[in-house]
Amino acid sequence: MSCGETNTLFQTREWLLPWRRALDEGKLLLIVAECDDQVVALAPLFASEGMVFFLGAGESDYLDFIGDTSHPEVLPAILEAARAATPGFLGFRFHLVPSASRTGDRLRLAAAQLGLACFIEKELPAYEIDMIQHADFLRTTTSRSMLKRETYFRNNGRFEIQRLRDPEDVRTHLPAFFEQHAARWAGKDYQSPFLVPRRREWLEYAVESTGRAGWLRLRRLDWNDRPLAISFSWSYRGVHYAGPWSFDIEHGRHCPGHVILRHAILDALDEGLLVYDLRGGDDQYKSRFPTRTKSTTTWGLYPPGD
Repeated sequence: MSCGETNTLFQTREWLLPWRRALDEGKLLLIVAECDDQVVALAPLFASEGMVFFLGAGESDYLDFIGDTSHPEVLPAILEAARAATPGFLGFRFHLVPSASRTGDRLRLAAAQLGLACFIEKELPAYEIDMIQHADFLRTTTSRSMLKRETYFRNNGRFEIQRLRDPEDVRTHLPAFFEQHAARWAGKDYQSPFLVPRRREWLEYAVESTGRAGWLRLRRLDWNDRPLAISFSWSYRGVHYAGPWSFDIEHGRHCPGHVILRHAILDALDEGLLVYDLRGGDDQYKSRFPTRTKSTTTWGLYPPGD
């Protein structure tokens, strides 16, 4: 992946195999491109109801082709092979391609060669923190208002924190996480995805595969022997990728989410990570940090008139 446009957690085998195993969406299309008898690129795709997508769609923050697609014949050949392998082909939809990737420009050129119309279907902001440049700011921030939230729990009960990396240890905390996450969103417009068995299976498989690779991080806060907040994250190539998290809604007015975020930031600093990726979306809590904004684009390629 080092020679490609995008090299994140979400292009790894350890991330994509659990997605495929649990969600099993459509027909698998793994397309390999070769130049001069050398593999130069891989397209991890699947087809469903005539549409072709990246593997990992729905559980990933950044998606892209793997390897070098700079040669002008590579991407058109990949797309043509995927189109030919998809009965009742309707089009391509490539979610969450990073703005820094040149894939968007190459998709436009490839679409023109193949007689397809190319559209930007959606753009989504994403935020990250440069942990080297802003290390002092982060330590100051986490020692002020965020620490005050934690002090409440420490002064009014028994407060404990666990940090786990071993997948077998992490698995034992999944039932508590699923229960808390469902309760957090009960009665709201948004429902916990972990009410769906396949989504729970995906996280179980991802815990196993990413844990074996050494990337998995879990934090659990307990207050008076009950789970207060639980968060997942992954450390990959110097980047902290924030994962799903939950907190006890009964204590929401005391912001346990801020408390566990405080520890996630401090852990990333102590680990010497370079970037703290806050994922996509413009959630309000992100505004308290000195973030830099990037974006992702969902590209659609369709036969003319569709």
